[in-house]
Amino acid sequence: MRKIFRTFFLTIILFLSINILPYVLEENVRASETSIDYKPNIEYFYKGDINNLIDSIGVEETGDSKLYPHCWDTINYLQMYGRYQFSKITLIDIGVDTTKASLKYFLKHHKFQKECMKNLLRRNLEILDWCVDYKPYLETRINGVNITLSGVLGASHLGGVGAVRDYLYTNGKKNATDGHRSIADYLKKFANYYVQI
Repeated sequence: MRKIFRTFFLTIILFLSINILPYVLEENVRASETSIDYKPNIEYFYKGDINNLIDSIGVEETGDSKLYPHCWDTINYLQMYGRYQFSKITLIDIGVDTTKASLKYFLKHHKFQKECMKNLLRRNLEILDWCVDYKPYLETRINGVNITLSGVLGASHLGGVGAVRDYLYTNGKKNATDGHRSIADYLKKFANYYVQI
C-alpha cells in the first residue's frame, strides 16, 4: 500500500512539473539561448536580484541555510533532493546525472545546487516563452496576487509550468498545491525580484 501511495504521489508531482513538455521541447535545448532582463515596475517593492530569489526559494523549501546547515543534503520522503528539493526527473531534465555517486556529489556541493536552480529557472523560462502566453498577465493582479516574472518562475518551481499556466489562464480558479503551499502562495512570496538569467 505504501509503495502504491508513493508511486501515485510521484506520478502526480511528475505530471504537474512536466505536463506540457511533450508539446514543447526539442532535444538538448541549451539554457543559455534564452536570456531575459526583467525589473518590476514598482521600485520600492524591489526585493533583490536572481541570487536573492534563489535563496528565498531555498528558504521556503528547506529552511534558512544559516539556521539549518544540513538543508543542503536533505532528501525528503518523496525523494526530493537538496536545498531546493529537486526530483530526479527535474535533475535529469536540467542535465544532472542521477546515479548514486552523482547524487552524493550534488548533495555535498552548495554552489552546484545553486547553479542547478539557476538552470532550472532558465529551463522553465524557455518553456514559458515557448508555450505559455504569460506576458499579458505580468504586472496585473489575480485574486489579489501581483503577477511578476519572478513570481511566475518561483511558482513554476513548485508545480511546474503547466500549473502556472492553468492558474493564469483560469484567473486563479485552478490553484495547484503540494499539500502545504499553492501556486498563488508562491506567486505572492516570490514577486518583485529583479530577474536577469
